[in-house]
Amino acid sequence: MEKINFEWYRGDDETETLVFESEGEPVDFTGCDFAMDIVPEGRGGRIRLSLSDGIAVEGNRVQITVSHDKTDGVAWQSAAYDLQMTDASGRVKTLCFGKIRLKHDITRGL
Repeated sequence: MEKINFEWYRGDDETETLVFESEGEPVDFTGCDFAMDIVPEGRGGRIRLSLSDGIAVEGNRVQITVSHDKTDGVAWQSAAYDLQMTDASGRVKTLCFGKIRLKHDITRGL
């Protein structure tokens, strides 16, 4: 399990691509489910990403996409997250965790 921190800009579409290997070999995510929870420190609503909303997997690459509407106008500046994978037999593994620093935008959309 690796600690990975992100720095995002509030109200922007953000994409992160994570590549997972074990002992130098690509991890096989065939048949796996994924979930990522982003929990703001202090006040703010939890953001949940899944394969149907925000997570895409190809081979050993996991792409996380947070659309602008999920952070637009939020007050929080820091959140904790973790990314979990559930394999076909129901075993759960946390792949990574960390903090998200959210810089606040100045220019508001039209």
